[in-house]
Amino acid sequence: VKIDVEGAEGEVWDGGRRCISWAKWVLVELHGCTLGMAFKRLEETHEVRFAADKPGNMSVMLLERKRSG
Repeated sequence: VKIDVEGAEGEVWDGGRRCISWAKWVLVELHGCTLGMAFKRLEETHEVRFAADKPGNMSVMLLERKRSG
């Protein structure tokens, strides 16, 4: 799942929580918020594999679904 919604991350999470939480990979660009603020509890199912800050109060993160068991 690739998410680049120019500040509407919370709304995307509210509407697509099931799809996003089951995705193997999630690539997200965050605008002025943290992962936990935009995607509540996503870190329970996914691990951050890459994170980078971008100019203009933005960051990019690549997450991988945690292995069960």
